[in-house]
Order: sequence, then C-alpha cells, then structure tokens
Amino acid sequence: MRTWPMPIIVLLSGLLSAGLAAACALHLRPMPGRQHSLPKAANSAHWVGPAHSGSWFDPARSGEGYVLQIQDDGTATMFWFTYPPAGSSDDQAWIFAPGGVIEGDTIRFSQTYTASGPKFGDDYDPADVQLAAWGSITMKFASCTEAQVEWAGPPEWGSGSLNVVRASIIDEIGCDPRSQITTSGSRSMRGMRQMSASWFDPSHNGEGWVVEEFNQDLAVIYWFTYDAAGRPAWVVGLGTRSIDADRMEFVDVLQPKGTRFGANFSAADVQRLPWGSVHLSFSDCGQAELDYNSTDPEFGSGSLRPLRLNRLASSVCRNAPAPAPSAAHWQTGTAMPQPQSEVAFARDDRSVYVVGGYGDVRGLKRYDLDSGLWADLSDLPAGRDHALAAVYGGNLYATGGYPNGDGAQHQTGWRYVVAENRWEHLPGLPPVEASGAAALNGYLYFASSAGELYQYDPRRDVARRIDGDGLLSRDHSQLVAFQGELWLLGGRNELTGETAAVSIFDPASERWRSGPRMLTTRGGFAAAANDDYLLVAGGEAIYGALLLRNEVEVIGAGQERWNTLPPLPVAIHGAAGAISGKQFWVLGGSTRAGGIRNAGQVQIVRWD
Repeated sequence: MRTWPMPIIVLLSGLLSAGLAAACALHLRPMPGRQHSLPKAANSAHWVGPAHSGSWFDPARSGEGYVLQIQDDGTATMFWFTYPPAGSSDDQAWIFAPGGVIEGDTIRFSQTYTASGPKFGDDYDPADVQLAAWGSITMKFASCTEAQVEWAGPPEWGSGSLNVVRASIIDEIGCDPRSQITTSGSRSMRGMRQMSASWFDPSHNGEGWVVEEFNQDLAVIYWFTYDAAGRPAWVVGLGTRSIDADRMEFVDVLQPKGTRFGANFSAADVQRLPWGSVHLSFSDCGQAELDYNSTDPEFGSGSLRPLRLNRLASSVCRNAPAPAPSAAHWQTGTAMPQPQSEVAFARDDRSVYVVGGYGDVRGLKRYDLDSGLWADLSDLPAGRDHALAAVYGGNLYATGGYPNGDGAQHQTGWRYVVAENRWEHLPGLPPVEASGAAALNGYLYFASSAGELYQYDPRRDVARRIDGDGLLSRDHSQLVAFQGELWLLGGRNELTGETAAVSIFDPASERWRSGPRMLTTRGGFAAAANDDYLLVAGGEAIYGALLLRNEVEVIGAGQERWNTLPPLPVAIHGAAGAISGKQFWVLGGSTRAGGIRNAGQVQIVRWD
C-alpha cells in the first residue's frame, strides 16, 4: 500500500478513495543509501530557508491554501488558491505574490495581484491578461511546520490573519535530512532529478503550473488559469511520479468551488468537482509536454509545452552526471602584480577578487578570467591576512582574518561597492578567520577555524551562528557551495593535524552529514566549485614534517568519489581558487610549508 501524506489529503479531501485514505501517514518512504547524519545545527534564530517551500493551509479551512516557493535567488513566490469575495460572480480566485522579501522568520509580499482576461484553451491570448494590484501578505514562521498569514486586500476582500500548518513536504528539500544519498555521503543522481518548480508555456504566458514532488512515487500539480469566459480558475490533483520514465500522471484532477473568501469561507460548502486528467512528460530538466483531458466541455482537451520558470532553493535538477575530466593539462597565466598568499578570494561571473594576505595586506586585485589581466582596485580599509570573502548582488564582501599593518583594526568586515570602487563598513559581518566562504540561496556563509558556520543576510546586515558538525576544529579548511549544499573541506586541528574529512551542511534540514573523504589530507589549499565540479589543489601539512601539497582532486555532480588530476606544476598553500566551465585557476600562494615565500604564479588546468 502506498504511503500518502495526511495533510495534503485533508487539504484536498475527496480526491482519494476511502481505502487509500485509511492508509495515510505523514512520512516519506526510506530511500537507498546511508544518511551519515549528525545532530541538527543549533541556530540562534529561526530563519526561513529551503524547507519552507511547499503547500500550507488552515485545517479548519480545507479547500483553500497557499503554495510557497523559496527560490534560489533568496526571494519567495506565493500562490493563494482561494475563492472570490462575497458579491462576486466568479467561482474561484487565485492571488499571485512574486518577489517576497525574506527577513529572518518572516516573508513580506508587498506586490500581489489577481489576474483575469484570457480564455482557456486554443483561444488563449497572453495579450488579454489583466493584472490587478491586490494588497499585501505576510507569512511569519514559528517553525518549519507552523506559520501565521496576515493579509490586507482591497475593501471587498478585507484584512485578516490565519494560523497555518504545512500540507506538503517537497522531496529532498524538506525539514528532514535528504534521503537520496550515496554510501559516501554525496547526493545521488536520483536525488538530483527534481522537477518541483513553477512551469509555464511561453505561448500561454499568464497561466502556469506548480509541481510539488513528495517522494519517488507521488506529486501534486496546481494549474492556475482561466475559464472560457476569462475568469480566474484553478485546478489541483494528486498523482503518481515515475523518475525513471520522467513522467507524472494526475488522473483525478479537481476544481473546487462553492464558497467565498475570508470570513464568508465555509469548508462545508466547498464542492470538489471532477475536472479530468493531466499528464506530464519531461524531456529534460527544463522542458516538458503536458496533455490534459477535461470532463468539463468548457475546458476540453489539448497539449501544451511547459518550460521551467524557476528553481527552488537547494533543489537540483540534472540530466546526467558530470562527465569525468579527461586530457587535463596545466598552463601558466599572467602572474600577480604583487605576489600574495593567505588571501581572501571570491569570484563573480567572469573575474576573481583577491583580498589582502601576505605580500599586500591591504590590496584588492581583480583577475579577469577571459583576458588574464589584473586590475588594482581600492585598498582595504585595514590590513588583513587569512580573511574570507564572497560575492553577492554584484558586490564583494570581505570579513575577519587577522589584523596586519595599519588601518581601522576594530572593524571586522566591509562591502566593496564595485560600481563605485569604494569600501563601506558592515558591522553585521561575522569575525571569522582562516577558512572559506560561499554564497547560496541569497545568503553568504562564512566558516570559522573552529568549524562553525555563520549565515549572513546581506539585505539586513545580520548573521546567525550555526554549530559545527561535532568534529574537532577545522583551521585552514575551505567552504564551497556545491549541488545546493555547503561542503566544508579538510583543514587541521591541534589533536589530529590535517584531515581529509568532508562535512556537508544541508540548508533545508539544517543538518550536517559526512561527505566523500578527499584522497589527501590538507590544510590551507585552494578550492572552488560550479554546477558540475568541485576541485581542491595544493595546501600544506604542518604537523610532523612540514610538507607542501601539489595534489589536485576533483569530484563531479552525481559522483561518489574524488578523482585525481595532474598535480600542480608548483606546489603551494594559501592560494586563491576559481573554476569556470572546464578550467580551474590557482592564483598565488606560498611555496614554503609553514611559512611565506610568495612567487605570484597563476596556474591553470584545463580538461575535456
């Protein structure tokens, strides 16, 4: 007997047969692979994250609810499927709320709309879409499963508030740890085939679908559209999901009608009218074919060609594993204008920023990945080595490290405003050192030498601390964002020396797990990742015999183990790293283990 999520059944009661409904339970079926899960991170505050995506509803008001999407750019989108206010001649209503601003435990939607105009089916014309500003909506979360919704709409809609609970848990980005994990701790390909998203057909712009996957077997679809008269309409259905066939079948789609909005809502009046069936076939992660067959002659039957409209935070969809690199070879790039090591570094679309470090403690330089040219930019307000840096919104954030030389040493972190070539102090940046930083889901994450994480909100200039994974301190580790998660790599501690350990933090469940161990123990190395690959290069060992590292390792998306690439021509530690496509840059660094001897070389490996 298939296991069905209870809240979604309460929300859509009448969709399933009595026999199936009797077997309900709120959990997902265990999947292959070991969890390697460590205790949940202890956070100083509840922040909205990837796990808040899903359907929400008030159990006393079954028949209406909210579809919330936390997107990978740090914004939120919501669809409120409901009914028109008293006095309206419409049967249904839906409210679209894009561009939600996340502020800790709260999401604010200041721009919301209702839509009408186009006729369903072959006569649909996007030019007929009429958007009407509706009002504001706020969602405040007490936990991963409870929230309060407040709204203020036009006079006929009024204002009010509701306490809501979660109705759906989206596969692989829910409150619990990921289930599709390989024996080494990496994400499996089955777990990286996620179609949960908003979809639309460009020829039918103004209507669209939301797909939510519960597990390997089940999914729900919402279709926000219009009827034959151009009035707002929506339908919803539970269905079966086949990952292997990339197909979803929704054979009992419903169109609820019969009640009114707000205080006039009555769950007893909701009529869950049979609508028909919808079939989705995905050709790849971004395209699908949709066939529908309605039992209501007003809607009829037809076919559409949806495209993916967005990507949910920490979700991943891949068509295939990343291919293993081949024919890798090293070449030399343009040397640094001032040799540096123990630098902070970050990259934007086509360049790498190198911040501070021994050799130029206040320097800021930008390396263009296309031309190989260096540019000197405005100096840091204070000298630093072993600092951390990341890019968000086109600007550079640098923080922490060890004071070195003159300057405002009492200040911890700054933002470099690229368009104005100037620095500004941000007191909310965390005081961290000798580890790495990464950008993910609209936040910046900074690792400390103690192995903790700090999640930083660049919109509010505030940070919260996330406990480490329970291992020893991770001095001179690196932090990278890879496949919707944060990988804390290597480093050293005073008891065991350098490590090859990899600890993975899942921002959805906010839990750590052990990841694929590197082949080489190392600290103070270069690391970088993109959608396909994560690479590490160089580093040092300082416990026991001093040793420089020239080994280079790579792991691809969908792979369980690290593989070697040709070693660095010049062994280094304290260097910057960057990846773009099938090229990996190692910039600067020291050629003396446990000390400083900067040569300023730029080493580039390319592969097929």
